[in-house]
Amino acid sequence: MATFNGENYEKGYVNKPSEKIEKGELAGRKRLVFDKLTLSSALAVNDEILLPFIPASSIVTDAKIKIDKSLGATGIFELGHKANGVDAEDSDAFVVAADGGGQAALKRANELNAGIFKRFSKETQLFLKCTEVMDGSVLDAVISVEVEYVND
Repeated sequence: MATFNGENYEKGYVNKPSEKIEKGELAGRKRLVFDKLTLSSALAVNDEILLPFIPASSIVTDAKIKIDKSLGATGIFELGHKANGVDAEDSDAFVVAADGGGQAALKRANELNAGIFKRFSKETQLFLKCTEVMDGSVLDAVISVEVEYVND
């Protein structure tokens, strides 16, 4: 049997003298960016919905997209971030393929999303991107976005 130490455990409790654990990684308080939009027109492929920023030095811990009703036969969205001077734009960094075609949808981050557990050193704008055109039959659906992060 082997025993291994997590990096922060080793920094704080094993190393002598102890090392500083980065903000947000021990007893960090979760914060939230939440935004929503009532879709009043059909969105086309590559249309974007701009969202608020996450502060510098934030680690994103989870993200979700909720579409409250069917968007008709089509309508898929992804959640990512704009370029910030350090990180390149990544339109699906947090959520891929929230599919509102034919049903309401709640899609959250998964193991393939590169932005989850990433520390962003600069203030970073969030955005939704339409990856499958809406058919235009539903123009009152509400799309909501939640991004959880820690930075203190």
